[in-house]
Amino acid sequence: MNTVVFSPYAKPAPNGAIVSFVVPDTIEATILRIEQEQGKVVIPKTKIEAEGKGYFALCTDSENNQIGLYE
Repeated sequence: MNTVVFSPYAKPAPNGAIVSFVVPDTIEATILRIEQEQGKVVIPKTKIEAEGKGYFALCTDSENNQIGLYE
């Protein structure tokens, strides 16, 4: 479950918390959607070296917030 909460005290920031999501399809498809909305890839799809643990990527959204992706 993913949740977005508004707070007048929270400001977009590249050094803030990383919001992580388990992608609904593939990291590649999610990155494409992020880039279409002016987001950027910080770390491309990367294999997690522990066996069977999947992949991750790190992106920023159009306001420079960090987004972690897990597949």
